[in-house]
Amino acid sequence: MLTKTLTIDFETYFDARYSLSKMSIPEFVCDPRFHLHGLAIRHPDGTCEFAWDAATAIADLREHYGSELEQVTVVMHNGHFDAFILAQHFGLVPRFTLDTYQLGCALFGRRGGDHDGGAALSLGDLAERLGLPPKGEIAGFLGVRDLDARQRVEMEAYAINDVRLTFAVAEKLLPQLSRPGVELRVAAHTMPLHHERGLPVDMAAIDPLIADVKADADQWFRKAGVSAEQVGKSKQFNALLETALARTG
Repeated sequence: MLTKTLTIDFETYFDARYSLSKMSIPEFVCDPRFHLHGLAIRHPDGTCEFAWDAATAIADLREHYGSELEQVTVVMHNGHFDAFILAQHFGLVPRFTLDTYQLGCALFGRRGGDHDGGAALSLGDLAERLGLPPKGEIAGFLGVRDLDARQRVEMEAYAINDVRLTFAVAEKLLPQLSRPGVELRVAAHTMPLHHERGLPVDMAAIDPLIADVKADADQWFRKAGVSAEQVGKSKQFNALLETALARTG
């Protein structure tokens, strides 16, 4: 039984043109159309809730579990999305994270494994694979920014089911890791790399560096009697390589 875990899942507005199927996570979250419906939460004691005021909910979680939620492990599915929202909109980078999507990738491969037709590793797919209750549908919220009373009830139920499923998936997949001490640390390390500032780059030095690399490459192209265009095209490069190998052995 997992203990000291806080499972979260943000629910956001989406429509036919504005969705994660058409945009990257940073593009989606930083878009002017971005709108948070709310946040589903499963607490360490198993109680679940849906908070329509996500900002107040995050503040309460920080008060209960630490400013970086360091008293718990934050469990998410496709955690890059939820963690990016936490970082971008709330300035929060959880100290410890667990992503059930990453667990699925580690155990089944990124496409779910060839043995079952390459099913994607969505929460619904994993739930079905593991014999858990179905995830439910979200299509009814397509293009709806202001939910009516019925839709609010449906979204609460849908989102709470999601955090329960995410926790259940984590419980089933974690024991299957062959080297959890290594795999979980690597996964937790890669999570913030998606939304935290990376290496500092000297922008003023980039253009001179590109020029130097190009000049060096052009020198080698001249010696080889080929052009950059030839090398840059797969078929021409393959033919050049075959000729060179036949000549040199």
